[in-house]
Amino acid sequence: METKSDLLGFSANVHQLFNDCFHRSLDSKLWEWAYLKNPYGSPIVALAFDKDELVGHYALIPITLANMVNETVNAYLSMTTMIKRSYLRLDLFRSLAEITYEVAFRKNKSPIVYGYPNNKSAPGFSKRLAWKVNLNLSIYGTDTKYLSNDADFQLLLADAESFTIDLRDENALKWRSNKPNSIWIEHEGAFFKTYNQTYDLMYILNRNLFMRECKLRFNILGSKQGSCQSTSYIVGQKQYNNNSQIKLFHQMAMSDVF
Repeated sequence: METKSDLLGFSANVHQLFNDCFHRSLDSKLWEWAYLKNPYGSPIVALAFDKDELVGHYALIPITLANMVNETVNAYLSMTTMIKRSYLRLDLFRSLAEITYEVAFRKNKSPIVYGYPNNKSAPGFSKRLAWKVNLNLSIYGTDTKYLSNDADFQLLLADAESFTIDLRDENALKWRSNKPNSIWIEHEGAFFKTYNQTYDLMYILNRNLFMRECKLRFNILGSKQGSCQSTSYIVGQKQYNNNSQIKLFHQMAMSDVF
């Protein structure tokens, strides 16, 4: 399916499969936010049925990425992968994924699909879907004073060719900052989400202002490793043209998790 109206007709089936796979209810508002209200465009969803029962689901939602020299690419975020346990042997994971990639890469001419698999699913994305998986990112607490001395972060921040989510459009920013059950604030060139009396750095809008003026302590998705106060976070991507790799500046706003 390639339209929001088509997907809406299978809402009940998707909610039931989510419950079967994760033993909890799918938040209807969250599903509508990601799949139906996304201003970047329509999702690409492949479904597998056994008679009238939905047993497999692989989905991509569109996300526009931009770099500092105003180049943009139409990317897709892989999310909500679901295969009913008794059907895992049929390799539906790979089959459904390849259907969505065909649409994204060839029909929609998107050069990249990316996502944030967990520890259990990451090997499957790497081995069966040929994703390039990065195990070197973590979530950790920091501030701009520390980041000013972090050579790796400074190189990434100054890299004009690295792509990140494009929230310069008012509609895109309104959509992303209004994810259900989240509260965003704008502060000194950046957007933060409140989290357990701390802040998650979601998106840097003005890089110079952020590094110069922000005095908050916050959680960031970065390359810090080996600290008892950091949590490993897996990222991955699959590109259509491997001869010209797109570099990503991963920010929390690029993920559906945060």
